Amino acid sequence: SVMVVGPTGEEVGSYSGGLSGTGLGYIAGVYVYGAAGLTKSLQVVRIDSKEGTLLAEVKGVEGNAIASINSTAFVLSTDSISAYDMTNPSSPALVASLPSLPNIFGGNFLSTSPSGTIAISGAGTCLSLATYTPSSSFTLHGTIPSGSGLASAFSPSSPSTLYAACDRLVHKVDISSLGAPKVLETYTAPSYIEGLSVATTKEGQEIVIVTTGSSLLGLQL
Repeated sequence: SVMVVGPTGEEVGSYSGGLSGTGLGYIAGVYVYGAAGLTKSLQVVRIDSKEGTLLAEVKGVEGNAIASINSTAFVLSTDSISAYDMTNPSSPALVASLPSLPNIFGGNFLSTSPSGTIAISGAGTCLSLATYTPSSSFTLHGTIPSGSGLASAFSPSSPSTLYAACDRLVHKVDISSLGAPKVLETYTAPSYIEGLSVATTKEGQEIVIVTTGSSLLGLQL
């Protein structure tokens, strides 16, 4: 199911499809999420009132993580990535796929940059970088191989900087060369990392926000 919550914690609307959810993205005015159950599917939902509406369902698609660039939805499964054109939310169109991601056997997380770079996190590889040619294909670039990738976030102030969470480590990564990402700094968290995001303070300082099983951390790397 999908629930939309307002800034003060109130429920704005929801949709319950009777299945547990995995990945979730907001793309072209609708919510796209991976529904997990006996039969996996990708569901497209519009929530503009208390009761959401199911617009489309693509059966057999595993959506562990979902991200977007403009009206294209990127869907990560256990070991593959696909692109769907969401111009018509009622009819998602598969436009490209990469059926096998080298050394990733458990896709966990996707993030995208305005410039079109896609960061892929998953078990087996800390970070893989890719680009997408609209309505055509994916191109894989460099990786950070050690560890299992859990989450990533692009710097809002520097297009060549990416933060990646792998096991208990947070890496600040220089991606000015997509084929050879370089770890600049590393922070070791007190326990296994569950989430990562980046925020900017009023003073313009960039803070990396890390969640673990027992704490919430704010880092400057």
